[in-house]
Amino acid sequence: YISVTGVQTCALPIFFFIKKNGSSTATITIPAGLATTSAYTTPISMTEGDYLTTSITQVGTASFPGTDLYIQLKYNQT
Repeated sequence: YISVTGVQTCALPIFFFIKKNGSSTATITIPAGLATTSAYTTPISMTEGDYLTTSITQVGTASFPGTDLYIQLKYNQT
C-alpha cells in the first residue's frame, strides 16, 4: 500500500521510483486526482542492512508544481 499526502498536482499523475539499496525496484504511478494507490503489490524482499529510498520524477508541472509531498510505504515483515 502506498499513499501520498499534502500534494497539489493540478490533476496530473504522480510518478516515482522505489529504490532498494540505490537500484530501482519499482515504478509507481498514482493516477491524477488520487492520493493513494495499491497498484504495486509485488513483494520487495529485504535482508538486514537493506534500505529503501524514493525518487520522485513528476509532481505537477513547471507552471503548477506539486507541493509538500510525503510518501508513505507500508511494509509487512514476514
